[in-house]
Formats: sequence, C-alpha cells, structure tokens
Amino acid sequence: MTLLRIVAVLALFGAGILPTRACNETTMLDFIGSLEAPGGFDTVYYGARIAPPRPITTMSVGEVLAWQRRTVRGGSVSSAAGRYQIVRPTLKRLVDTGVVSRGETFDAATQQRLGLHLLRETGYRAGDTSAATANRIAGVWAALPRIGEPGAGRSVYEGIAGNHALVKAGTYRGVLECRIAPEYTVAEASAIRAGRRFGFEWGRFIEDMAEAGRKAASGLAPAAMSLLYALLAADLVMRAGKWALSGSGAGMFAALTWRLLAVLLCLFLIEGGGRIITGIGDLAARLTGASAGSGQSFSLAEFAAGKMALAFSLFEGSGSHPGEIQVMIAIIAVIIVVLAGLQMAVVIYWYVRLFLAAAAGIPVIGLGGLTQGMAAAQRWIISLISSGMSLMALFLVLAVTALLTWDVRSTTDPAYAALVLVFLELLALALLFLLPRAAGSIVKGT
Repeated sequence: MTLLRIVAVLALFGAGILPTRACNETTMLDFIGSLEAPGGFDTVYYGARIAPPRPITTMSVGEVLAWQRRTVRGGSVSSAAGRYQIVRPTLKRLVDTGVVSRGETFDAATQQRLGLHLLRETGYRAGDTSAATANRIAGVWAALPRIGEPGAGRSVYEGIAGNHALVKAGTYRGVLECRIAPEYTVAEASAIRAGRRFGFEWGRFIEDMAEAGRKAASGLAPAAMSLLYALLAADLVMRAGKWALSGSGAGMFAALTWRLLAVLLCLFLIEGGGRIITGIGDLAARLTGASAGSGQSFSLAEFAAGKMALAFSLFEGSGSHPGEIQVMIAIIAVIIVVLAGLQMAVVIYWYVRLFLAAAAGIPVIGLGGLTQGMAAAQRWIISLISSGMSLMALFLVLAVTALLTWDVRSTTDPAYAALVLVFLELLALALLFLLPRAAGSIVKGT
C-alpha cells in the first residue's frame, strides 16, 4: 500500500497536481511529525544503541529521560524520541520549565502538547510563511531544510547523527504557503530517508570496523613492543661489538642518538596505533569537507540521502514529457541509485583496507628495533599515509560530483538533466577506481 501511495504521489509530482489544505499549527505539526517519525509516537532514533525497555508511549517522561541518558552513554549519537524526535536536553528543559512533569506519561497527547509548545517557541502562527520563521522551525527539527542563504536546502544539523533534510526547500515553502498538503511530501521524504538509513547502516559498519581495528592494534601492541625491545637490545650489542672490533668510536654518539629516536618513533606508533588507524579515515573525511567548502565531514548517510533526493527530483515536472521520455527518466533514476551503491562500495573497500592492513602491520613496527628492520617500519608508515591520501582523493571525487550534479539538475530540464547526470555518475565511478591508486602511488614515489 505504501509503494502504491509513493507511485501515486510521484505521478502527482510529475503532473504538478498537489492537493492542499488549510494551514494551521496542527497541519504544521503533522508535516513535521511525518518527516521526523513516520512510524508514529513510539519512534526512537533509529541508531539507538540501547532500545527502550518498552514502548515509550507507556513510559513516564522521567523514564524516557533515564532511557535517553543510558542510550547516549551507551554510544548513541542521538537520544531523539517520539513523533517530534525530542532529544534529552530539550525534554529536560521542558520539564525544568514546567511545560511537562516527570510523572506524566509520554503518550500521544503529551507529545502533541510538547510539539505544539516547541512550534510556538519558534514564533510560528497559522499562515506564517516568512523565511525567518521557517528557518527557526528548521533549527528545531533536523528533517526540515533552511530557506534562503546561507545553507539553503540543507538541514541545520546536516551530517550530525546522520541528519539530512528530508524535503527540498521548495517543498517546505509550498507547505508553509498552503500550496502542498503535508501528506503529499511522503514520497520525497521516504526516498531521502531510505537513502539516509542505508548510508547510516554502512557508516555504522565502518565505525565497527574502526573499533575492530583499534582492538586488534591494542591486542598486537604488547607483542610488537616486546619485539621492539628485544631487537633494540640485539642491535645495541652488535653496534657495541662493531665499535670494539674497529677500535674507533667516531660518530658513535650521533648514530646512537638517531637509533634511539627511531625506536621512540616506533614506540609511539605501537602505543597509539589504534588511534592513528581510525584517525587517518576521520582526518581524510574532515579535510574533504573543508576542501569542498561544505564545512562537514564526508558522511555515507548524507551521501546516500543526497543521491536518493537527486534521483527523486528527476520525476518533478516530468509529466509534461511524452510517455517514452518519462520511462527513460525513471530508468535513469534507478541507474543513479545503483551507481551510488557502487560508489559507496568503493568507499567501504578503502576503509576496510585501511583498518585491516594497518592493524595487521602493527607487529611490523617492532622490527624497527633492528637497524635493518626500519625499512619495514617505514613501509608501514608510508602505507598509512597512502591510505589517507587515497581516501581523501575518493571523497573529493564524490563531493565535487555531488555539487556538479545538483547544479545540472537545478538549471536544466529533467529529461536533459537525466542524461547528463548518469554520465557524471559513471565518470565519478571510473575516477573512484583510478584516483585513489594514483594518490597512493604519488605518496610511495612510484
């Protein structure tokens, strides 16, 4: 039934027929709730590490606050709960200011009252269509985009805890101006949400791989350190014998100093191996965001959501084209989604390669205790730098392609844009295979 509804709404988007209804606070709350929590009043943050003990609509406000504290301490990046995805700091503020008490049940009626209070705090009143009010509402609910510069079309919390605007700025404005009924935003939001969650799950896989890399590095560190000390002792004995046999101590102090400095570097790499391994990927993601001018680290959740939004946008206005053109647009939209999945697979491949190869190389650092073994340790260090550069090259391709595709989509007819977009996506996929290896070769000097 949901699939049929989405198909029907896509048809309405293409034809430009979007039923409306009267604008009021309840309508706006329905719109917000449908984006933030389509599952209803028992919805909690989909990435919660610790699930509530029972449906939250049967829990007291105090119990919800306690659960939110536990799930955040357990590693969740968000504590959002209920139809309006209220996070713990906000819920606690509402309790402290007397809007709701800890003893009240966190049921639908209570959540509705809390949502209405938060909406009114933004200054919204029925019929308000100002950009300033719209942006204040977007500052409360991450699923809504900003209207106007800066950051138009993006969530205020873009990339944070996997957040992404679930409708475009034009759709949001259409709801505010009563041109689009909230229920007819479901297809757009569903497509973007599906992409975001798909990307989030793979992003979580990368986080788990990073944790496994840290644990593996920690487990191998004692053996690597023992090897380092043993080889250092053997190296010093051989050096002392060589100096004794030669009868000359010229340069002995300088050579010994450099040897000890090299060993100290190896010791640092062994002790901080886990942090270094995961830090390489994080640094590459942050540098890419800064280079692309987004100010946000690269995120699989944001990337996947953006690709789904791009594919969905091709349907808007396509109803004015002949049937065969509409079929072509639909096929290309599917191809774009498939290519996005392949691009994400390349990202995951490089992350897995980084974590596994780097963790497995920890014992190699122990060889640095012997002068002849420093070459192996140097190769490990170069390999880490190479992986970081490869990831950054990969992320830059994806970031730049994302900017280009949206520029093409926003300035051209859907039919023409579809053809250009699929070419750009194929070009990006080809570059993802070529540039990371080229970057690695440059670092290795090959």
